[in-house]
Amino acid sequence: MLCLVARYNAEIIRWPIPRREAKLGSALDNDFVVPFPGVSRHHAAVSTDGNHLRLQDLKSKNGIIVGGHRVSEALLKTGDMATIGRATLAIEDARTSDVEIALSTASRPRTGSVSDTSADDRAKSDAAQALRLIRHIEAGGSKFSGRRRQQVLEQARGVLNAESIALCAVQRNGDVSIASVSGGSPGNDALLQGGTLYGGGQRKWHTATVKSAETTILFSGRAYQFLVAYFRSASPPWAEDLLGFMGEKLIGAPAGPDEPPASAAHSQYEMLVFPPGMVVGGSESMKRLMHQIAATISSKMDVLLLGETGTGKELLARMIHGSGPTRRGAFLAINCAAIPADLLEAELFGVLGRVATGVDPRPGLFAQANGGSILLDEIGELPERLQAKLLRVLQEREILPLGATVPRKIDVRVISASNRDLGALVEEGRFRADLYYRLRGLQFHIPPLRDRKDDIPALVMEYVTRAATEYGKVISGVSRHALHLLVEHDWPGNIRELENEIRRAVLICPSGGILHSDYLGTVRWNVERQRPNYPPAETAEAAATPTETHAAPASENGPSLRKRVEATERDEIERALAEAGGNQSRAARILGITRNGLALKLKRLGVTLARKAR
Repeated sequence: MLCLVARYNAEIIRWPIPRREAKLGSALDNDFVVPFPGVSRHHAAVSTDGNHLRLQDLKSKNGIIVGGHRVSEALLKTGDMATIGRATLAIEDARTSDVEIALSTASRPRTGSVSDTSADDRAKSDAAQALRLIRHIEAGGSKFSGRRRQQVLEQARGVLNAESIALCAVQRNGDVSIASVSGGSPGNDALLQGGTLYGGGQRKWHTATVKSAETTILFSGRAYQFLVAYFRSASPPWAEDLLGFMGEKLIGAPAGPDEPPASAAHSQYEMLVFPPGMVVGGSESMKRLMHQIAATISSKMDVLLLGETGTGKELLARMIHGSGPTRRGAFLAINCAAIPADLLEAELFGVLGRVATGVDPRPGLFAQANGGSILLDEIGELPERLQAKLLRVLQEREILPLGATVPRKIDVRVISASNRDLGALVEEGRFRADLYYRLRGLQFHIPPLRDRKDDIPALVMEYVTRAATEYGKVISGVSRHALHLLVEHDWPGNIRELENEIRRAVLICPSGGILHSDYLGTVRWNVERQRPNYPPAETAEAAATPTETHAAPASENGPSLRKRVEATERDEIERALAEAGGNQSRAARILGITRNGLALKLKRLGVTLARKAR
């Protein structure tokens, strides 16, 4: 697939060839963001002209340089190159799946620096996207599965250019929970406004707008459910109408006078309160887990969470605390494996004053969490002598601080977590059986990421958005090939490993670019080493990967197809180099590829360099 490529030093950004006129420059409101030195805020207009790509200078400071001359307009075909600032532009072949966007994550702010004509064009484009979204919603009928609802929210956030958009529910006690969200979770102010507007059992449909100097919040809903869209600045003038239409489709038409309030139709699953940044996903394993937790959420029984490292046990513990009867109390967490036994006892149960010289009194986490919940992470590492003391806390609901003679009553929900098999530890005699059975009042197993791969796209969206915000970047999206690799990887470190990999990829991805497979080095290597002949040598750049330097084994009847292709490439490259007198730029033009493409081929076919040196 042909694509537009911008290069500066080792940084590369690729985009699909635009089907309509697009703007290119360093500002975030461009269609193609090129954040390289010397590139003007609005540098060039890009359009297709038959088999060529047309570049038109937009009165930029450094202009467009072709063949050493500044031009106001340039036509590029495959193999041609132009310079803007200190970056080069070229038309090259690339793996289709590395250019096509599977997940769109960009949320570009509008600025007043664009010309009126550009603003008019953008408004028309936004309106067209909104119309397509409406048609998509209408075509799907009235049934909205969790996945389809999430897709609609994702598309709507892009159309509205919103920071986030969420479907929320107001519980009977007045708390607000998020059923589905695209982008970061809306701020507490937005949710509280929504609860105030729609939490009083109102029957009519409402839309409202709350504006300040920095933000705009739109609400649309009825009774106990509402949509909230959060904007960094002004919202489009038609956003309220679109949000109202979406609300009617996702939530339902306004209730009639004889219909029960919408809250009666809420499932317990929707009443769970998710902490910021938690992505539940729509996989069957997570649905089963959420329904199990929702069915028992009103209980104050102690909870045991089991799962591999990195599966998100603490987030789940926070959700259980925030949804249950102890939510108005504190939530405190401690890692039992990270603190020495003597200090851990003081941290958990507290110390009275004057126990020993130089020892300051402290209340202990159980006392501080009174009325709330405490998370004992890595409970399988709890020392044996503290296991007996914890057992008494669970049985009698009282603690005895160090140095105290009278126990103190507490009301705490204990949530324990472990990545080890506590049942096996009991059989080995390394964990008390009576404590194990006390801890597992309610036991839930969190599935590993390899068993819930349907949730990976939603997790990737959340982590890309979060990392891009943290690093101040605009990431246009995640390529189809990159998403394929992310889904195919087994993720032994689970969600924590996925988040770290996405953060690293966003960090090295140029702002304005697509997060493609080149930025997923570790994941790509782990996936491809399982398949020695994957991927095929599609293009010069796509073929230049470590796994492809290993030749395929020759068949019994002669060289493999791959070896014959490489031999043909060597002959053609050496012929072109000889004809060009060793000038690589001229040889690249003879071959119909870019100089960088030729350099990559020379590197991959190392024999060519050796022959050329002779």
